[in-house]
Amino acid sequence: MLTIVFTWLSSTHHFTIFAGASLNTIKRTVKYLCPADIIPPYIDVDLSELDVGQKVLMGDLNVHPALKLLHPKDEAVCKIMGQRVSETQPKKTK
Repeated sequence: MLTIVFTWLSSTHHFTIFAGASLNTIKRTVKYLCPADIIPPYIDVDLSELDVGQKVLMGDLNVHPALKLLHPKDEAVCKIMGQRVSETQPKKTK
């Protein structure tokens, strides 16, 4: 069994800049069963195509076919979260 760390990739960070959204990291690592000669040091998670409300699942991760995922494929890795209603309303002044 092997635990691998994620790295987050986003060329534009468009979900943060344009929508006022943020990245909700649900998992920081993932466990695989794999041969010793193909152990990846990390897994890149591409966020560049995600919009607010979308998420990356364990089954969406791009890894070598010999790696066997030890988590359910529908388990979330991260999600792009929108602003809270309280953050979008103007603050009242006294």
